Order: sequence, then structure tokens, then C-alpha cells
Amino acid sequence: MSKDEEFEYRGRRVRVQVREISGEIDSGVYVSTAAFLPPGQPGGGDGWQYLEKNHQSIHLSADAALKAAIARARKALERLAGP
Repeated sequence: MSKDEEFEYRGRRVRVQVREISGEIDSGVYVSTAAFLPPGQPGGGDGWQYLEKNHQSIHLSADAALKAAIARARKALERLAGP
């Protein structure tokens, strides 16, 4: 199963993608990637900068994995923006 979401946060376009690691049974292990476009950069192309790539985590559902990945992406952008 795969879930994707794009949203604006702190003036940046953010893309989060989550997918379950395939196996014979539902493992609950998900891999997520989060990236953002710098302010003023048009969408698409190769301008995406990664906040995390292939982050593995265990969750009860793809929705929970997506929520966690979004929270990590927001926290990373807050650190980039500084005080």
C-alpha cells in the first residue's frame, strides 16, 4: 500500500510519500520519503530537496505512517528555518 500527500508549510511545497514494505503478510513496516521545494521555485522538476529518504518505521496503518512522516517533515523544516 502506498500513500502520498503534498502540502504547503512555512512557505515551502512539501511532498511526503509512504509505502509498505511488501511481503507475504502485512508487516507494519513502512518506508517514507519527504522532500520540499525552496520558496519561489516552481513545482516539478529536479528542484526537490530531501528531508528524509527511505526512512523505515513500524506503524499499525499506512495512515499512521503518513501522519508520522508529515510530523517529521514539519519538524525538519522548522529546524531549517531556525528561530
